Amino acid sequence: MYKASLSRLTHSLMIAAAAASSACTNDAPLGVSRGAAPGARVAASAEATSGAADRGPDLTGCEHLRAPEGSKLVAHMYAAGAQIYRWSGTAWVFAGPSAVLYSDAAGSDQVGTHYAGPTWESSDGSTVRGSLPVACPVGSNAIPWLRLTGTPGERSGIFRRATTIQRVNTVGGTIPTEPGTAPGDEKHVPYAAEYYFYRAQ
Repeated sequence: MYKASLSRLTHSLMIAAAAASSACTNDAPLGVSRGAAPGARVAASAEATSGAADRGPDLTGCEHLRAPEGSKLVAHMYAAGAQIYRWSGTAWVFAGPSAVLYSDAAGSDQVGTHYAGPTWESSDGSTVRGSLPVACPVGSNAIPWLRLTGTPGERSGIFRRATTIQRVNTVGGTIPTEPGTAPGDEKHVPYAAEYYFYRAQ
């Protein structure tokens, strides 16, 4: 029951995030054939990204989140899932994300996952871990936009050379306002966002 409700809510959040994205940019979403093999879908996403989306997101108001000069956009993905918070006994502490990554705004083509670290893992097996976040608050109903430094894993693939990550067009995911009942309690707050991944030239 919980999973079904979460799925419906995150789908609604993805639609809202896609609408926000459309309002901020003219870039076309990454459309990839659902029937393609995982590696082919990721490669197709990268190929589509190298076109119009090479400009990256509209960062009006958050210009300090721009990727370093000379960076090359290698992937643009949509996420839907939850931000997990754990009650310490006195406050909610962020425990990590749990989300699915898609190549399209409709959430019909899964190309990876996002989990604690924070780590992004592509369906081609490559990973990148984020650190040193720089934030840009965007209101009380959405988690901040971020720029993170990326540390790629050892496996080859789309994330192998990713050195900068942007989280933008966020919806939901904010810290709970009601206290927990006991230490260790967890809240999974649905969220949606877009992630842009860059490599150094």
